[in-house]
Amino acid sequence: MKIAPALIFILAVAPSAFAQDDDAVYTVGETVVTATKQEVGVEDVPQPVTVISGEEITNRQAYNAGEMLDFVPGVRIIRSGTVGASNGVSIRSLNGGPSSNKTLVLVDGRPVNEAWDGGVNWHSIPSELIDRIEVVRGPGSALYGSNATAGVINVFTKKPRPGFHGWFSVGHEFNMGDDIDDSSADGYGRPEIGATRIGLNGSYADERTSHFVSLGYRDAEQSFPTPNENTWDNYDVLYKVNRDLTDNLSSRLTVDVHNNTWDNKADRSPTENSTDNVAVDLQTRWQTDTGVLNSRVYVNRSETESTVSATDLKTGETATRTGVIADYSLPLPGKSMLIAGFDAYYDNADIDYEKTVVSMNYRGVETVNIISGSTGAVDSFLADTFDGVYGSNSQSYDQNNVALFAQYDKSITDRLNFVAGGRFDIHSEFGSVFNPKAGLTYDVWTHDEFATTLKVNYGTAFRAPPMVGLFSQSTGGYGDEDLEPEKTKNTDIGVFQRLGEWGHVELTFFHMDVTNLLINDKLGSTGEGYYVFVPTDAGVDTISFNQRKNLGSYSPRGLELGFKLSPHRLVSLSGAYTYLDPRDFTFQTSKHRYNIGLGAYYPLGENRIEADILYNYTGDGYFFDYEVRPYDAFGLTDARLTFDYGGKYRISLNVRNLADSNYRLWHYQWQPGRTVSVNFETRI
Repeated sequence: MKIAPALIFILAVAPSAFAQDDDAVYTVGETVVTATKQEVGVEDVPQPVTVISGEEITNRQAYNAGEMLDFVPGVRIIRSGTVGASNGVSIRSLNGGPSSNKTLVLVDGRPVNEAWDGGVNWHSIPSELIDRIEVVRGPGSALYGSNATAGVINVFTKKPRPGFHGWFSVGHEFNMGDDIDDSSADGYGRPEIGATRIGLNGSYADERTSHFVSLGYRDAEQSFPTPNENTWDNYDVLYKVNRDLTDNLSSRLTVDVHNNTWDNKADRSPTENSTDNVAVDLQTRWQTDTGVLNSRVYVNRSETESTVSATDLKTGETATRTGVIADYSLPLPGKSMLIAGFDAYYDNADIDYEKTVVSMNYRGVETVNIISGSTGAVDSFLADTFDGVYGSNSQSYDQNNVALFAQYDKSITDRLNFVAGGRFDIHSEFGSVFNPKAGLTYDVWTHDEFATTLKVNYGTAFRAPPMVGLFSQSTGGYGDEDLEPEKTKNTDIGVFQRLGEWGHVELTFFHMDVTNLLINDKLGSTGEGYYVFVPTDAGVDTISFNQRKNLGSYSPRGLELGFKLSPHRLVSLSGAYTYLDPRDFTFQTSKHRYNIGLGAYYPLGENRIEADILYNYTGDGYFFDYEVRPYDAFGLTDARLTFDYGGKYRISLNVRNLADSNYRLWHYQWQPGRTVSVNFETRI
């Protein structure tokens, strides 16, 4: 890990930065819309908000939006594997595992959390589509309802430019790290990575109509020392058309199609999985004499099939959400704004199990004997045990939600701004709930383009258990129809320091109280998990499983620091630090995490050389709750070198895990070592 400071020093002495115009400096006037549903400066939002630019995503060579979130204060990515694996998002220690079902994710304002499990397929949001990402930390239920317990992430796709424009990119990532074999890994050895990505974007715009289309393909191969391998293929197509119907009325239609296929031969239980996502979104915007009416109708459909390689048994899920959202923004006298809206959705899921445990009855805490397949040794321990019965099951489930929301924004003085709002939801399974919010910003000190702003915010949120939590009969997480909604109360106190053209720094303290915490429990009452005994013709199968449950209450708190600076027009500096005290809940948490990145560019006439380096540190922590299975701290260094030819052609060399550090993000699987990728881009 000592390599990071040395390389940062070298780059600082010999500047070479993110792709910018020669006379550009870091953009200090960032505006955001997600936290308040209106366009305001980041310092004028009571909640902490981080903006990730498309330029940052391009420079990181991220495969999808989820990979960029690990560098945001208070946010951590929970990976279940390597390239192509599921990525979960944890904000302030609230996470839903790989499904990210405690954070609301939007694409151009459209909710994309899936109807069955409430999760997000991050591969359906590839980096080639993205213009920018807004990350709002803290409860968002006062405007957005369920799913927004931990925060809201809004991904904005690229916009067409006037005339014809095109963009093409291709890249390949390959392994250059040392091997770790299975015998010395205490689980899976370190995989070797080979991954390819191809992207093609095109756009056309005239005075009234614009079109944007994006095509992408990605694949990856993970070769393990076993010597089995996992493979992943992904393709996507996005098309959107904008039309100004009149001077006051505009519309946008978006069609989004994605496919993912995994062949996981190296997993403990080899499976083949495929997922198809299709979304259609129709939006309108009407500028009236008094305000603006925004409306949308959308449909998200996901089809997933999983096949166990050894038995050819299949599990299928088809989930659909149909939603309607409308809001009206009304400017009022005295520098104030009222936003009122309506939000409704209907979820349906068809689930088909060819063979599963269709019923369970609790036996109690008993001794379980497990025979090792490799050594034949018997491991005995106490665990929660059940009697079960095999069977097939095909069911259809549905639920719906209707909500009204409102927000009032008032500039009390030139320095003091107040925001308050709330949302009333009626859920078909859990009845009604009201979630309020209130916040203010106060400019303590201003001078020219320098300003110190105090932020205070309070809000509540709820997370209705998703249908998978209520009705699942999968051993990966058995459902419980008696689950209660998770509820959250959160307070933020922060300072935002604007430093003129140099950029900004933001520091936030938060305290959260959570009740009825929803988890997918692996440990049970003894710490050894859950086991079900299922009689068969050959005897009795002993099967471990996870149980979905309400864990109870906990109160995490912490500090979040983020900064983006441009000390020189050729140099940019960014970073984040998070101190998290999870109190008595330790699942996938670390008290200390930080990252720091340095970028620079050097002009060569119409060409330029760019370079950046990023160091990301994660402190000691635990994979599971109750301080079970600790992991060691680790630090990763990534670096990039790019040559830009006339702004039309770019070739980049990216190195991930430059120091070839050994680390694990899951308790039995080592992550890849050093990898190198070569990428080529051209613009028309």
